[in-house]
Amino acid sequence: MKNYRLAVTLLAVAALATGCGGGGSNSALPASPNAPVQSGPGRGAAAFTITVPNATTGAGVKRPAYISSNTMSVSIVETDGTSAPRPPVVANLTPTSPNCSASAGGTSCSIVVPANAGSDTFVVTAFDALNGGGNKLSTGTLVATINAGTANTTVPLTLGGIVASLTVTFADAFAPVGTAGTTLAVQAKDASGATIVGTFDNPIALSAGTGLTLGATSIADSSHASGIAATYAGGPVAPIVVTATADGHTGTATLTPGSGIVHYALGNDATNDLSGFPAAIGPDGKFYYGTFGPRICVNGTCTGTNGAVGRLDPTTGSFVEVPLSSSVTGLFVTPDGALWIAESSAGKLGRIAPGNFSAGGLVETTLPNGGKPRSLTLGSDGNLWFTDTQNREVGKMLPGGPYVTASITEYAVPPGPVGTTGHYAPQVGGIASGTDGNLYVPDYYNGVIDQITTAGVTTNQFVTPEEVRWHPQGGDGFPRFVATGQDGKIYVTAAGQGFNFPYNGSLDAMTNAGAFTNIPLLGFAYQPDSVATGSGVVAFSDLANQSLGTYVPGGAGLRVYPTTDGYGFQTTGDAPNGVAVASDGSPWYTCYGATGIAGRALCAGHLVLTSAWSVLPGRSIGIYGTGAVSSQIFGIAESGDSGPFTYASSNPSIAQATSVADHNFTITGNAAGTATITVTDAHARSVTIAVTVTVTNGTVSNSPKVKVY
Repeated sequence: MKNYRLAVTLLAVAALATGCGGGGSNSALPASPNAPVQSGPGRGAAAFTITVPNATTGAGVKRPAYISSNTMSVSIVETDGTSAPRPPVVANLTPTSPNCSASAGGTSCSIVVPANAGSDTFVVTAFDALNGGGNKLSTGTLVATINAGTANTTVPLTLGGIVASLTVTFADAFAPVGTAGTTLAVQAKDASGATIVGTFDNPIALSAGTGLTLGATSIADSSHASGIAATYAGGPVAPIVVTATADGHTGTATLTPGSGIVHYALGNDATNDLSGFPAAIGPDGKFYYGTFGPRICVNGTCTGTNGAVGRLDPTTGSFVEVPLSSSVTGLFVTPDGALWIAESSAGKLGRIAPGNFSAGGLVETTLPNGGKPRSLTLGSDGNLWFTDTQNREVGKMLPGGPYVTASITEYAVPPGPVGTTGHYAPQVGGIASGTDGNLYVPDYYNGVIDQITTAGVTTNQFVTPEEVRWHPQGGDGFPRFVATGQDGKIYVTAAGQGFNFPYNGSLDAMTNAGAFTNIPLLGFAYQPDSVATGSGVVAFSDLANQSLGTYVPGGAGLRVYPTTDGYGFQTTGDAPNGVAVASDGSPWYTCYGATGIAGRALCAGHLVLTSAWSVLPGRSIGIYGTGAVSSQIFGIAESGDSGPFTYASSNPSIAQATSVADHNFTITGNAAGTATITVTDAHARSVTIAVTVTVTNGTVSNSPKVKVY
């Protein structure tokens, strides 16, 4: 819609003849006859030149006045503040109206309005019918001074479009979960249905629901009605409504937070919060986490003398930490709400009483014989069970106390069976209570899962498939952690590093009889670590892919959700480490931490799945190198199934995408350069990913990794 400036010429006091008709006996406003302007002292006039654009011309031209192409007439009322307002001058604005002429750009009309010398106010209103009838389309007010005996002066007059309807649209109505941005636009129309391009008679007010910050809350003209920033700050996941209001009319649009990961900032204490580790969900719905302080690593074994436990309230994002004189390697919340802590470097079990999450609520019990607790669980006998990495034993303690060393009983675990790697002394790590009442403990070095009764007797040592695979090649199975699923199976993560195949870990489901079923993982490399179960979901951290993995037996199967771009073992602060599953089945995790990232706070991550799908780790990615070894796995996060998904590259010679599962695909770099990958679902909704491939002499570039967004 083209806008035209209204030219208003202020005329000196003189005898003038009116130049434009427009009155008529059937005018909706009192008609003004074409009588000459009265001459004499203190008399003058204002001559208005108005151009009504043709409906099919002038698109895209923006000027500071609004005359709709549907304008048929205009009313002009003059007052000087000292006498009663004169009857309005009403003029029709059609090609056949007096003092009007048609041209290629529209119909131009001249209207003379009598006025007294001095300060005069002119109110101009445009209508969509003849003789000032129909709907008001725009209006404006001009205050001008007419001076007797001076030359004519031309001044501009801006009319503001009168809003009759409003439409609000988002550039992407499915914003990724977490701090993410999109833009919105507001379209205003007048009563004739024409889009108002120019100034509005009253600014459009914008407001948004909780969680969305708008780049503007008031819009004065159409040039500022598009590209308005809308930033979703995370928090509670619920649709957010944006409302536009003007001239008594309202328009709304709803932003649906898409699936993705919400991050919560945690501690940034240089003494205690270098790295997040274990995680747990309490019966109160709070997220509990443990941390490491600075560590010293020798031959792959890392120790730290400081740490903390924290409690995050997901409803507010606030957290509380209790500093400890020990690193934290395990957490468990008992049904009474007490938080149990494996304080490894201090050799203690800690317990924080329900309702007293503070240093004052902490009671610590020293393990016998210099023991170092690692992981915790609740046994079928009601005891708290744990693994002791220093003494290579499992131990138990009554949750109700007394909290003294004498209350702890430990049991030896046998070395690995003949045929396992080196027949080592046991190296216990994780622990889980099975549905059969037994305890299950991975022996890291020997590649077995020990089945132990609550009397402390090891009844079976189940050799993992990874140990069988890698032992003949001089490698190891390295089972790490275990968790019991709702299906009764024990889920086992294994690092599985062979000499020639790094990052080839595994996820297995094991029956109580020791039968293993491998769950194929995704990506070029994978190294599952922490594992947790709940509400039918198995969640695990993948250190090689820097991803969160989920597996739903008999349901969605395996899906992988990368949290950052690029491979690199434990190099990125947002990568998952410890995991937990909430009562609604949503996984939570501790971020690995601030290793190598100065001043970086710890964080917790929460995977949220909604009906709106998103791609993870994001819509921009850096690939550092070419071929499968440098490929990046992507995940499509959603609560339902919008597939099948298709993938198209703008330049396959630079980068291409390959489906590896129903909700996962990889992007592989083929040469240095940039390309885009477009992901499209079964309903034709698409998302575009910008890809930059960096290569130096055919090898991985040393350029720093770029954070996805």
